[in-house]
Amino acid sequence: MLLAVVGIVSLGLLLLWYAPGKDPLGQRSYRIWTWAIALTAASIVCLALRVVLPEWICVLFGNALLMIGIARLQRALEVLSDPPPPAWHHLVAAGCAWMTIVPFTLIWPSIHARVIIISLGLAGSLMFLAWRIRHMPKLWTHRSARALQVVALVGAMILVLRALLESAGVEPKLDYYTNTTIDVASYSYFGVGPLLLTLTFLMLLNDRAFAELERQAGLDPLTGIFNRGNFERQARRLLVSAAQQQQNLALLLIDADDFKSINDRYGHQVGDEALRTIVAALKSQLRGDDVLARHGGEEFIVLLKTPDADSACAAAERLRNAVANAEFSHAGIRIPLRVSIGIAFTHSLSQQVTSSLQHLIRSADAAMYSAKREGRNRCKLAA
Repeated sequence: MLLAVVGIVSLGLLLLWYAPGKDPLGQRSYRIWTWAIALTAASIVCLALRVVLPEWICVLFGNALLMIGIARLQRALEVLSDPPPPAWHHLVAAGCAWMTIVPFTLIWPSIHARVIIISLGLAGSLMFLAWRIRHMPKLWTHRSARALQVVALVGAMILVLRALLESAGVEPKLDYYTNTTIDVASYSYFGVGPLLLTLTFLMLLNDRAFAELERQAGLDPLTGIFNRGNFERQARRLLVSAAQQQQNLALLLIDADDFKSINDRYGHQVGDEALRTIVAALKSQLRGDDVLARHGGEEFIVLLKTPDADSACAAAERLRNAVANAEFSHAGIRIPLRVSIGIAFTHSLSQQVTSSLQHLIRSADAAMYSAKREGRNRCKLAA
């Protein structure tokens, strides 16, 4: 027990001293986790003081702090989901579990009943923590999340075993001053478990931060869509999938018409806002598996699955109309937005993904310039 007290108090102090990165969501999760560990440390200290304080005070307050602490560990993970669920249900569950031990502490004192109830309550909290991790897709992709789940499940198994052994009368606990073998195992877990849980939690925050940096590196900072390099990676993935499933693809090269005149007349800030408006219009007409990226300057590129060339042309026409109908103005003056779109369609994908992609881009580029020569604000299918 002394080792558990020293270990978890030291961990709480280290967490309070350390400060995570600049991610607001990660910082909030870290703060909740830190105070959850502090509550757990306080509970271990409270339970350890039963040799000098009245037993009922240590039992009721120690276990209350422990249950709330584990509930807050769950909350720390849930704030990383989008959107996070309500916060109150953890505390209600912990309160209900705690209320069941009150009668067996104050009215019908029974250490046997308390050991069973407390063990099952804490095991349930740890199992629910593991379950929540599994059902948070943004976290479950990281190996650190699965490691955290394993640590929680190990603790739950120890506590369930403790409850089962106490129920069966195998090495029963007679008083608080004698520890059974399973008591030693459970106390050891609450000495080492918070450390392992926190280690895997910090690893998870680190994995999440790196994943976000990687995602941001693949986005265009102005419009928030894929940049050219990331488009090529996403396009190769879609090309391979289409070749395997024998599906047809269309590549659309989209260029804003007379965009230089917007920059020259209204300034680059208005031009940037015009590009964001165009992107919003394009995104409103695209499906979840379509790939949209900024190809450079005022040029955008789209890769999508489509059954035939007519469907590809219809999709391009929807995009052109969406941009033309987009509301965009500056200083009360409506600024029309127009785009020319070149369309390249293929129904015979090569297994050479890179050459297929470059061929599509060249064909769409030629068609787009043909649309410019024919008067702009139109779609043109490549020969």
